[in-house]
Amino acid sequence: MKKKEEYLSPVRKRQIELFKKYYDVDEENKLVHLCFHFEKASDILKVEYGGGKNPVIDGTIIENISKTLSKIPLGYKADINFVIDDYEGNKPDELLTALNDSIEIGHYGVLKETRKKGLQIALLIMAGVLCLILMNLGRGAGWFGEGSTEELISEIIDITGWVFIWEAVTLMFISPSEEKTRTILYRKRVNSVSFYEKNNEKPLVKEKCQAIFAEWAEESSAIRSSRLLYLVAGVGLIGTGFSNLIAMIFSFTNGSISYSPLTLTVTIIFTLVLFAFQMLAGISGISSYCGYGHFRKTSGFFGVASLILCVTFLSGTIANGILHNSINWKSIISAIFALFFYIAFAFAWGFSIVSRKENQKSSK
Repeated sequence: MKKKEEYLSPVRKRQIELFKKYYDVDEENKLVHLCFHFEKASDILKVEYGGGKNPVIDGTIIENISKTLSKIPLGYKADINFVIDDYEGNKPDELLTALNDSIEIGHYGVLKETRKKGLQIALLIMAGVLCLILMNLGRGAGWFGEGSTEELISEIIDITGWVFIWEAVTLMFISPSEEKTRTILYRKRVNSVSFYEKNNEKPLVKEKCQAIFAEWAEESSAIRSSRLLYLVAGVGLIGTGFSNLIAMIFSFTNGSISYSPLTLTVTIIFTLVLFAFQMLAGISGISSYCGYGHFRKTSGFFGVASLILCVTFLSGTIANGILHNSINWKSIISAIFALFFYIAFAFAWGFSIVSRKENQKSSK
């Protein structure tokens, strides 16, 4: 039977050959033994960065390991071996714990950074879409004047809207997180971590990656789904609130529909109240997504209240359009579109209840 290596591409063969020159490569088990040698234990520690009882692993050590991991041939994992001449009274198992804790702390930082980036992406998309809506409605209503003035203002708003959307795409696909990449490398490419003494082939302490990552706290699928839906619903409700406001202003300024003073007053008040509740519901949804803030405790109330107002607004707009034989389709479409975000809000609230019950069961 031919060896598997004969089927490797020339690039992959050469990569493995180079690694064999500088690292101990176990081709049968697909392992690369990475050895990091230090004279003293203090060389990998940054005591001044701490403040507690235990020292902190120097961040440059973790960065150097991740850079080396990124160069390992695909399909291979790494055994990370620290060889220290003088432990200076530090226990190897405590150093291993400090290394694991440093990587785990970075993992939780990645989760926080991911939530922050998700919020930025959603807000940028919302701002971009609102700019495009404003441009189309504004040109139709003559808000930007005439001739070259209208073209200039419309072009500025149009470019601004697409810049917002492009920034969201950039954050989503083109700007990866270095910390996230590092965490993924550790989880996917590390087989074990060991600490050795000089001239001793037997490790003082060794731990498999499965045991290292098993201690990490992970969010359940219900929590992740709840967060995502809260983000979509929260930003969507804020966006539709502004969209309803723009649509109302458009309907009152384009002159195609005449309103009685009573109808005009009631419509303005109702639209402003709906706008306020949609803002509060959106903020509470974003707070629930972020996991902090007083508004997250009132997400259910504002969600239900704004839904009732939205349905009432939709029914009133349709009834008023039928009565005057002139239906405001922009307001109706905006209100119908908002219903999708209320559905997302409802599912987010339901997933949050499921996640709370799961946490209660796990804590017992």
